[in-house]
Amino acid sequence: MGVGVMKTEPVTAMRAVLRIESAEVVSSTYRDDKGREQKQFACTLEVLSGAGDRDGETFNEWFSFLATGVIGKKTKTGQVLTATLGEDAQAETLEELAEKLAGKTFAAQIGTSKNGEHSRVVHDTIAPAPAKLEAEEFENIPF
Repeated sequence: MGVGVMKTEPVTAMRAVLRIESAEVVSSTYRDDKGREQKQFACTLEVLSGAGDRDGETFNEWFSFLATGVIGKKTKTGQVLTATLGEDAQAETLEELAEKLAGKTFAAQIGTSKNGEHSRVVHDTIAPAPAKLEAEEFENIPF
């Protein structure tokens, strides 16, 4: 093994639990399909479980929404908000909403970007993270 920049394969998983390590509001360089300006929650996500040897790794993901702050429940961003903050996820400002996301967990499939170079959360696979079982509860599960 030498030194220098090492190319790694993107993390992928059929079902992973992810924690939002950080989230901030940024302007998007992309517009929606109707030409409207967008913003994004730029997030660093940590894989808590579900990716085998890749658990513990982090990757960046950007969740887009209209610059007006209107976020549809069926969008990828809306699904993350609902999975982490509940059905009525809202705040006074977008920055406050981003702050609320930090530290929250959710479950989703991890796929790759269109060019296959980056990890991406797959739309329509996002759900609340499973509840943790306490040791006592685990022992009482009939196998």
